[in-house]
Amino acid sequence: TKAEWDATTAATESARQAALDAGKMSYEGMPIHFGMLYRFNPSYKPSISVVVNDVGSTRYSPADKTQLPQVEKERATLGLGISPMVRGVGTLHLIAEATNLTQADLPSPDKFRASAELTLGDRFGADSGLSIRLGYTIAGFNYGAGMNLGILAAQIASYAEDIGAGSARVIERRSVLNIGINIADY
Repeated sequence: TKAEWDATTAATESARQAALDAGKMSYEGMPIHFGMLYRFNPSYKPSISVVVNDVGSTRYSPADKTQLPQVEKERATLGLGISPMVRGVGTLHLIAEATNLTQADLPSPDKFRASAELTLGDRFGADSGLSIRLGYTIAGFNYGAGMNLGILAAQIASYAEDIGAGSARVIERRSVLNIGINIADY
């Protein structure tokens, strides 16, 4: 959707909806994605993953033939991880990832990420009883924590995002708090 808004357009819900409807564009396309995850040794759980999105680039044709087609470039991601147990009470997950490997126009430092997560209990990520996370991208450090008590779960995170265009860097810090109540299992 493309829409230009001024103060009067943003003032009412009907004006906002009319601006969105006027700027709507519809496209059709058939993306092809594939991925693979392989785990080696069960004790430290080393793993490697490969994901390719939009294999060969995906072309989206507009419903309005006066518009130009949109092309999503192929994106390849390679991930390496290791997840050793920590004294029988939890797991330390260490992950390195390289993404957008097939896009030569992106600078190499923008393609790499690293993260670590300490989870207590026998579950991973948001399902674990307690977790602490730390990560790094070219935009900066990311961190978070979570708890899952079964019926009540909470996750809090803060991450840096580069929202700049081209070679201009504009770093924005975003924070998220999620609280969930699981009534399905009780």
